[in-house]
Amino acid sequence: MAGENIKLLSSQQRNLTVNQGYFYLFDYAQDNIIVKTDDGNTAFSYPLDTLMSSPQVVSAEFDGVYFWSLQNQEPGADDITIMRWKLDNFIAKLQNTFTYTDNGSHKYDSTAFSVEH
Repeated sequence: MAGENIKLLSSQQRNLTVNQGYFYLFDYAQDNIIVKTDDGNTAFSYPLDTLMSSPQVVSAEFDGVYFWSLQNQEPGADDITIMRWKLDNFIAKLQNTFTYTDNGSHKYDSTAFSVEH
């Protein structure tokens, strides 16, 4: 019995969400949302209308309408950014950006959070 997993590039790691049997990933190196099938093939790619300001998406979620991404603003920074995206005419359009900044009494780290709906 052979089993294979979806192969991910290093720019696609740690951010996977599922919708109707497809796996959706944010690829920060290409600034795309990549759609993969269960056998690991790329089914489609949606370019982002706004370049990602951070290098890596740590968590992704799909709520039925919007895709949500969570990332640190910069590697090692204590600031996190949550972005809300909507697929429109084969492009992932940024709807909102929420930034939480370290203010001395609160430190934020994207590895301690997850986007959930």
